[in-house]
Amino acid sequence: MHTRWSWTALALSLAVTSGAWAQLEKGSIAPDIEAKVWLNTDGEAISLQDTRGMITVLYFWVSFHEGGKYFFDDLNVFENSQGVAMGVRIIGLTSGEAKRTEPGIKKHKIFFPVGCESKADQDYRVEFWPYMVIVDPEGKVAWSGSPADGSEAVTTIRDILATNPPTRTHPKAAAAARSQLGVARAALQTEDYSGATRAARIALEKAMTGDTLKTHCQEFVDLLEALGRDAILRADRAVSAENWSEAVRQLRFVTRHFRGLDCYRTAKDKLDKLAKDHENVKRELGDIAGSEAAKADIKRARQFVEQRKFGEAYVLLEKVVATYPDSAEADAADALRGRLAGDARVMAEVTDYKAAKDCKEWISSARSYIAARRLTEARALLRRVLDEYPDSSFADEAMTELVRIQ
Repeated sequence: MHTRWSWTALALSLAVTSGAWAQLEKGSIAPDIEAKVWLNTDGEAISLQDTRGMITVLYFWVSFHEGGKYFFDDLNVFENSQGVAMGVRIIGLTSGEAKRTEPGIKKHKIFFPVGCESKADQDYRVEFWPYMVIVDPEGKVAWSGSPADGSEAVTTIRDILATNPPTRTHPKAAAAARSQLGVARAALQTEDYSGATRAARIALEKAMTGDTLKTHCQEFVDLLEALGRDAILRADRAVSAENWSEAVRQLRFVTRHFRGLDCYRTAKDKLDKLAKDHENVKRELGDIAGSEAAKADIKRARQFVEQRKFGEAYVLLEKVVATYPDSAEADAADALRGRLAGDARVMAEVTDYKAAKDCKEWISSARSYIAARRLTEARALLRRVLDEYPDSSFADEAMTELVRIQ
């Protein structure tokens, strides 16, 4: 983003102008936006009311001039990387017809919303293209001008983030947070405390402070914290009774399942102190301080990540956390695992990797049953793929086979 936006002279040479520049006054209420046709929104119209609480970047261009397309790549990258996390939403606006605009949107792989056949440029006094307006979370104009002035645009966004940060989660981040919160709730119902904690932490990280979604995520994390604190209280009672085995069991339950939460740090500190003060507790814990094998596994996992073998990396990191739950190596493995879990595409590959062995066998057997006209057995195996690995690519393959034999 910074590289292209620093090429001011080039962008100015590309700009189309029809007269003197007439910018909206900084601090004025930004006019609402309208368009006859919206792309990348599932057909739903967008207004600035929908983006209130976020930083909104309006990008105006005309389809007949190449200058407007010059910044597409930068805007797209920013939207899908930093923008989503920071609560910055980009909206494209053009007066061009949708049927003429859509091919270019697909060609340049634009993912942010685009309003076609829009007259918003008149309300924003746009007299040259491409043109950009930054609207703060309160709906006021914070900056407007040529996207060539990239340093000014970036500085404006940074200033808003520092003084008037967004209080509304970007729609893409909100969808991911709600999905992870659903995963966390389902995991808790099956007493998968580790899975619930991991998903809840991801959801909490994606939701923006000040958003009610953040409150819902925090409430769920607080519930997990309460479960961890209950176990710590049981451990404290066991220590008072000098029941070291029970104390260790309760504290290790917390360090295994509530990693990253406050109760995890409390339990880990208590375990360390008990091991230091009581030799029998140290023996109970065993050699958890560090493991060359764990370090080697983490090194291999990092190599897998570099090779983009995310399934192998994730499974190896899970092994380290499960085998050495109270060690520094487990903390390092969990941190790396958390970063991988935050990427939906990576987790789709992880799911496929875990599913591969089972699903390949079931689908192969199902096809053998189909060839033998034993359709009942075939359907049972194909439905098992759908039930146990619904988010894997094998689910699509199983569904295709099911449809074929209906």
